[in-house]
Amino acid sequence: MGAAALGTLMLLLMQGMTTYTYDDYYYSLFFREGLSGFLTGNIQHYLVRNGRVLVHLAAELLLSCGSWGYALGNTAVMIGCFALGLWYLDGDRKGDRLLMLGGALVLVLLGNMRVFRSWFLCPADAANYTLPLVAIFGLLLALNRGKALWAMLLALVCGATTELCSMMAFAAVVLELLCERFRKGRWDRVRILCLGCILLGLSTILLSPATRDRVGEEFSLAKVGVGFLRYANSIAAPGSSLLLLTVTAPVLALGLPKGSKLTWTAVPMTALLASGYVLPRSTRFTAAVFGVFCLYVLVLAGAMILTDRERRCGYVLLSGLGSAAIMTLSASGSVRVTIPFVICIIVTAAHLLPELKIRNLRGILAAALSVVLLLQVPTVVGIARNYRVLLSNNQPLAQTPATYTDYDPRYCTQQVFMSRDHQRVHLQYLELEEAEIRYNYSFGPEITLGDRTVSTLRYRDKVYIPLRAAVEARGGTVDLISDSFLEIWVDDRCWLYQAPMLHGPEGSRDVNWDFVSVENQYYIAEDLLAVLGIAPEGQ
Repeated sequence: MGAAALGTLMLLLMQGMTTYTYDDYYYSLFFREGLSGFLTGNIQHYLVRNGRVLVHLAAELLLSCGSWGYALGNTAVMIGCFALGLWYLDGDRKGDRLLMLGGALVLVLLGNMRVFRSWFLCPADAANYTLPLVAIFGLLLALNRGKALWAMLLALVCGATTELCSMMAFAAVVLELLCERFRKGRWDRVRILCLGCILLGLSTILLSPATRDRVGEEFSLAKVGVGFLRYANSIAAPGSSLLLLTVTAPVLALGLPKGSKLTWTAVPMTALLASGYVLPRSTRFTAAVFGVFCLYVLVLAGAMILTDRERRCGYVLLSGLGSAAIMTLSASGSVRVTIPFVICIIVTAAHLLPELKIRNLRGILAAALSVVLLLQVPTVVGIARNYRVLLSNNQPLAQTPATYTDYDPRYCTQQVFMSRDHQRVHLQYLELEEAEIRYNYSFGPEITLGDRTVSTLRYRDKVYIPLRAAVEARGGTVDLISDSFLEIWVDDRCWLYQAPMLHGPEGSRDVNWDFVSVENQYYIAEDLLAVLGIAPEGQ
């Protein structure tokens, strides 16, 4: 209990000291002009920006409570998500759910800042990708408890959250419906009605002109391979959720029937995932390994569905796989879209932990939680330093122009004023729309790179060069894989920039302050160009 309380406290501290992103500042403004302004703003938002009404209303409500109000609210959401998921998976067995919750907490804290900033350290993303899982697990639990009205209401809510989570809910209910049909020889009317409610809720998203524009821009079957590559590296590359996948791979096999011939697959799968930490970094290898992991989860889920004891684990795992499949159809890549699959894996693995049949499992779990808490201390310290910068930047201006101190990129969700849109909503949030800003960076003299003339950048007393222009001038390429994750090819040599590290043929180095993104364009410190084989004097 003590370790679990400390773990929960650490989550609260991280969330209470989070730095906001553009979306967080934007949603914080909706309550500023009273009820009429709130309604007008949301209608305009629905028509122009996004059709996900329910999750954005939730984000607006959470953000209106301030960072510490959000911390309390979202921690309750996370605990509720895991509790409902475990309750659903456990059925009527009434296992040691406190132990399972502790296991889920350990798995959450196995993550890193790259995952955290796209999960619970970003209020807007938490509302989009964690909160809907509460509704999904609540729906499944209501169905299996015979609560028809609650099930239909939650089905409607699931459909109206996000496109991704509505399809996850639809898939889970379809699986249950088909299983009930084959087991009992009849179609369950409540589940059929719930499918209709999910589609009705989804229609509220799809009817938004903004949704149609976004899907029209991103959805492309021709780019499925690129989508899979990006998703795979957002979840299975070292520095993402690879450690979580490696730890849970053997635990998931505990859901197989005793004596199953598939049990042995856990060993090579775990070894293959772990090899990502020792072999040279490669986005293609990561995608291949993640493909094998998906096949592994698919086989395990299929075998679980054929059993009575862990059938529901199969439903949850297949729903998580479905979320991955849906996102590979999108050309966009982001760590946040992997969160539903991560939550499905965490809930299933935590549920299966008691199957280890180890003496004093509770004590071992407490020790494991203590270790992961210690490992997260540097992250908490880094977030706290940025929080002090946040408080300083948010103080009323004593004079203009104002100079804003920037955050350490390793521990923030977004740096300050690296885009005009961010500047606008940040100043609106501070009610300082007329303030004159002295930026953290300035544009320097123009230089010629190949057939282009580009501006240099001065930041933190260093000169920065547009990365893409410099690389393409040498006949190389720069591909965006995911958030702050770039693949750079020059002269048939590959470098991977996964903030804050640069991995290349000569090894890895910390380049935390040597890459910056301004107006969605990456710049590289001039003195680092030689590492890529692009000597500054050769420009």
